[in-house]
Amino acid sequence: MAAHSAMAEEYKVVRVVDGDTIDVRSGLSNTTTRVRLLNVDARRRWTPNRPVGCLGPEASQRLTELLPKGSPVDLAFDVERTDRYGRTLAGVYANGELVNAQLAAGGLAVR
Repeated sequence: MAAHSAMAEEYKVVRVVDGDTIDVRSGLSNTTTRVRLLNVDARRRWTPNRPVGCLGPEASQRLTELLPKGSPVDLAFDVERTDRYGRTLAGVYANGELVNAQLAAGGLAVR
């Protein structure tokens, strides 16, 4: 993952989609972007025709606690900027802490 650095663009959390995906709004362009947390995987809250993943709701809840609606975040990008679904891949920093690592350390996402 790229090292955290000061970014010119400011982002605010619009909503938590699930345990490893959020929507953010850019202050410069006022557009909403779906961001997949880089290098972690949390179980899904729901998937059509499948049972809820183990700890999926807990991962979503924890991410919501770490990133409440409207909170400012910094994004750090790796070489590959998007996944196969078109989501932006990024390290997400809130209050100077890497949220991706916080989820993994709490056992709610795997690296």
